[in-house]
Amino acid sequence: MLDTDRTSAYEEEFVVAEIRYCDGLDEQPNDRRFALTKELMHVFDSPEEMANTRARFVQLMSEIQNTPLPEHASPMYQSEITTKWMAAVILCPKPIRQQFLVPYREGALKEAEVAAALRLPRSIIPDIMDDYYDLAFESVMAK
Repeated sequence: MLDTDRTSAYEEEFVVAEIRYCDGLDEQPNDRRFALTKELMHVFDSPEEMANTRARFVQLMSEIQNTPLPEHASPMYQSEITTKWMAAVILCPKPIRQQFLVPYREGALKEAEVAAALRLPRSIIPDIMDDYYDLAFESVMAK
């Protein structure tokens, strides 16, 4: 949730980001780290990308459930994909990724080993070890 705050009559308003999550994530620190980083990236959302009403949130949940075709995807859904990549790039910057890339591709390192070393969910490892990472990196960094 994004909101504005003004704690002093003499200071300007500022934006406060509040991330709420299921405490079940506490049992999976790598998943929690990635999920909270991804959610924090929503501070960069445009007004069209924000799921800031109940109706918009329900629409987004429907899209996540149904994986819409690109021409039917709302800006909110597109933001979900963008924030995933933003979190991946932040938590696995290129120089760190480079250390794992060749051993991973040669089979010397397994997904679980890379995930443990990077403190990331195992499910994201194929994405960040794919060539698409470079395109995503350039796109995310251009914003």
